[in-house]
Amino acid sequence: MLARRVRLRVASLFAIVLCWPLATPSLPVAVAAPVAAPVAAPVAAPALIKPVKPVTFGIQAAQANRLDARAYLSYGVTPGAVITDHVAIENFSTKALNLVVYATDAQAGTDGGITFKAGGVQPTDAGAWIALGGRGTVHVPARTKVGVPAVVIVPVRMTVPKTATPGDHVAAIIASLVVQATQNGTPVRLDQRVAERAYIRVAGTLSPRIRIESMHLTYKPNLNPFGGVTANVAYVVHNTGNVLLSAAQSITLSGLLGSSVRGPALPAITRLLPGASAMVTATITHVSPGVRLTATVTLRPAPALDGNVDGTLSPVRRSTSSWAWPLTILILVVVVAIGVWIWRRYWSYGDPVGSADADPTSDRESVSV
Repeated sequence: MLARRVRLRVASLFAIVLCWPLATPSLPVAVAAPVAAPVAAPVAAPALIKPVKPVTFGIQAAQANRLDARAYLSYGVTPGAVITDHVAIENFSTKALNLVVYATDAQAGTDGGITFKAGGVQPTDAGAWIALGGRGTVHVPARTKVGVPAVVIVPVRMTVPKTATPGDHVAAIIASLVVQATQNGTPVRLDQRVAERAYIRVAGTLSPRIRIESMHLTYKPNLNPFGGVTANVAYVVHNTGNVLLSAAQSITLSGLLGSSVRGPALPAITRLLPGASAMVTATITHVSPGVRLTATVTLRPAPALDGNVDGTLSPVRRSTSSWAWPLTILILVVVVAIGVWIWRRYWSYGDPVGSADADPTSDRESVSV
């Protein structure tokens, strides 16, 4: 009996020792201040690019003989149409400039923003429809008054192919200045560009569609039982229609036990090209680990340009889930299970049959003489 009591006390103490680190509140830890490392004498870094004298120039929409207030070029056309227009090349500098002027196609960056192809890349869409007056190089004289640029107006002619597909097409007219510089003694070419965008909507069936693809949810556990986990949500927004679209976006994270948290405010996707995609990532902190987390992304698309497109497009949603077990609770369960196992193991040994305190004559049979 005494041996069994000793074993039970040892098992109980062992379980208490295992659980003690989880039950004890964390104490502040003193951190030694970093010792400043010796700093070497400053050494002048080699100049990567030899500075060049800055110049300022621009491009904007214009009439045949004056500037106008249009922020960009915009046309609604039918296949086979021919459009004439003008752009103004402006020089704000005190020296004359020879600028290369050309048209090119728009393309999407990884964030969905509109960029434009390099000058050496042949356009294949709306940029190929645009022809500019002159021979590709425009001489712009120096300005003569402070704040008043010298202006050269360039004719624009756009011929829409008869095979042009319905929907939105985006191009740009580029003014480019290429200058020579040196990088570590090696000659390099610097290309400074400004662009006037051209939005072209070809008549026909318009199909505004947007989709959420390749959605993933991951989380980083937290040892603090009262602290939340950090969740990361990544997805791709794909414009699968033929209309230039913008979209407000939001993320909601919910747990199996009913907890819910709203993700950070995300910037709206603006002017996503037809066929283009935008990669989006978001980090959400202080999330309760609700055993299984579900992230829901909501897009509220809208036409990026005015026109005959329904402005009340339906929201688009997509969800994905991931297991998010509370790490501290898992450790506690394991510790308690070990303690119970040890307790049951020592309990099962028991004492020999019979007891020292029992009556020695209680099991004897009476014998008659």
